[in-house]
Amino acid sequence: MATTYIKKEYRMRLLSVPLSTCLTLILLTVLPLVAQIDSVFSLGAVVVTGKAKKEINNTVSAADIAKYAKPDVAKALNLLPGVTLSQMGARNEGGVYVRGFDSRQVALFMDGIPVYVPYDGNIDLTRFSASVVSQISVEKGASSLLYGPNGMGGVINIISRKPTAGLDLSAKAGYVSEGKAASLNAGTRQGDFYGIGSVAYLSRDHLVLSSHFDTTQYEDGGNYNNSYAEDRTIILLAGYTPEGIGDFNVIFSDQHGRKGTPVYAGSNPLASYRYWRWPYYDKRSVYTVSRIELGHVGYLKIPLYYDQLKNSLYAYDDTSYTTMKKKYAFKSAYGDHSFGGSVEFGTGLIPRDTLKAAIHYKNDYHSEWNTTNNISQVAGEEKFMVKPDIHFRDYTLSFALENLYMMTPAISLVPGVAYNERKPLTAENLTTPDKTKPYNYLVTDFPMFTEHAWDIQMAAFYRPSKKHTFNASLAQRTRFPSIKDRYSYKLGQAIPNPDLKPEKANHFEIGYTGTPTARLKIQAALFESYLQDVIMSITNVGPNGEFQSQNMGEARFSGPDFGKKTAKFALPAPELGVTYTVLENNFLANSLSLSANYSYINRRNLTADTVLFVDVPKQKMVLGLEYSPVNALSLVWSTELNSERESSSDGKWKAGGFSVSNLKAVYALSYVGFELGINNLFDKDYCLQEGYPAEGRTLFANVTANFKK
Repeated sequence: MATTYIKKEYRMRLLSVPLSTCLTLILLTVLPLVAQIDSVFSLGAVVVTGKAKKEINNTVSAADIAKYAKPDVAKALNLLPGVTLSQMGARNEGGVYVRGFDSRQVALFMDGIPVYVPYDGNIDLTRFSASVVSQISVEKGASSLLYGPNGMGGVINIISRKPTAGLDLSAKAGYVSEGKAASLNAGTRQGDFYGIGSVAYLSRDHLVLSSHFDTTQYEDGGNYNNSYAEDRTIILLAGYTPEGIGDFNVIFSDQHGRKGTPVYAGSNPLASYRYWRWPYYDKRSVYTVSRIELGHVGYLKIPLYYDQLKNSLYAYDDTSYTTMKKKYAFKSAYGDHSFGGSVEFGTGLIPRDTLKAAIHYKNDYHSEWNTTNNISQVAGEEKFMVKPDIHFRDYTLSFALENLYMMTPAISLVPGVAYNERKPLTAENLTTPDKTKPYNYLVTDFPMFTEHAWDIQMAAFYRPSKKHTFNASLAQRTRFPSIKDRYSYKLGQAIPNPDLKPEKANHFEIGYTGTPTARLKIQAALFESYLQDVIMSITNVGPNGEFQSQNMGEARFSGPDFGKKTAKFALPAPELGVTYTVLENNFLANSLSLSANYSYINRRNLTADTVLFVDVPKQKMVLGLEYSPVNALSLVWSTELNSERESSSDGKWKAGGFSVSNLKAVYALSYVGFELGINNLFDKDYCLQEGYPAEGRTLFANVTANFKK
């Protein structure tokens, strides 16, 4: 097929501004905020204000992960309001949406180092073990510009553990239905030197479906077919902190995984049935994050990194997973790597003012190797034709300024601006110029276009006392389209568009975080996001009905609106998180605490109202109860409720609403603990994406050990 490019002239136009946005702008002048982040491994966190302050419900700590028995980063993040667990069923990948933005639009970091995949921006967060991290922080909307570009929908930062004692040990080993899991963290701190090694392993032969699951063509229930998975993670960290000089470290991370993809088990007659297995999913990172103190002048922070991902996909003929004779059978391997670094300078020479500046450089590389089955030559036999390798390379450069100005001891402002540039260096195009010879390939070059984007934001906060913080912010953030967005033929169904422009989002938010009483903690927010130049699939663009990705969309992520006729107006979207300690050191119990968070979001396509956004429920609630009758024993109950979510953009296929409850008991001695729990206690049959059922009732049991001296 000859390559065809269709370009479109883009006309910038402002979205109509609703009443709630005007309210936000007014409140910004009277309720200023500064965003603040708590740090565990402090060099791995990006601190906006220079002050550490835990934001309730925006951070998942190691204690939270252990309390609710979350095995991976995706499920741990699902504890937060405004964060929704997702499942890309056709690839068996787990991820999250942050206030409606997917993993391509939310930048992922480990200790402040970007680790999102260069090719498509997606990454399988279920491959990241939660047992080897100290905390996971989420910044929504107006995230810090010091992270660098592509944080249009926010930032997720996974922060490594750091030892706090001469001998710092923790371990877990146990059983989960049809599988086993273990982890070990061993560290030491000796004067100015520290180091820690973390290992995690999880292996499952298959998931177990609910007993209420109805049999389909390729799934008979019980043991979920082709749902096996194995993951191993190793993290090594070594550091040196000479007093008054700085903090210097090096971190090595290595992940290995393999998995199967269950076949579609829904009722859509037009669905594709894929018989896929992933022989390996290997991610490796080496990075250093150093902070150099410059006395009264300020500091320098210098992260440098190399990040690599290799994975492979085998597509078979049928559920036997033994033959590759049909046309759609293939073998594929991707190799991605990124290297780069940044320099951040901070100074507080001016009274009541802290200025930070950063320069970021990132070089992304993608290569792919594919085969196709040449059935025209040898029918019914495996006769693979190896396609030529193709390669892509981009570099991204960013300059950011962020300033903290203390107007008064209670009022602070943080303006910020960043300039971002993305330039392709290599973009190879695999074509078959002679239609009579479909297996004679030619490698040419795509046109390459340099793109530019500005990120601008203002955040402010008002803190009348240590118990109360009011905040407001507005921001314009951008995302460069990925290599896949620009150059992929989508298995012959699409026409590439190398001249795609960056997507834009305008965020508006007001909120409150506080502890009105010693036992009550509250976080509340109202927000809206307006998207421009959204990348949409425009159908019937090519000569054979192919679609093309174009910057055609405008959208709004907000609260309830009032139907199609008045879709330009909407209320802001609410988020609320509450934790209340009912009893503490009482004669009736050692402690009793309740927690709840709620979030609502309505994603409206303003360009094409009938084209729906998928995979995010409008409403989500998480309830938790922890009861400790005596010091050594605790019981943890949690329930998650989701409303229905669309699984197809035409609204014909949906994943129904559900509620899932989990129960865990822990008995802890001085250094050893015992855990016993049940997930999906009532054996609900539900799914996050139509046709891909979630796990039914499962049991788990663990032995834990913790020792510090």
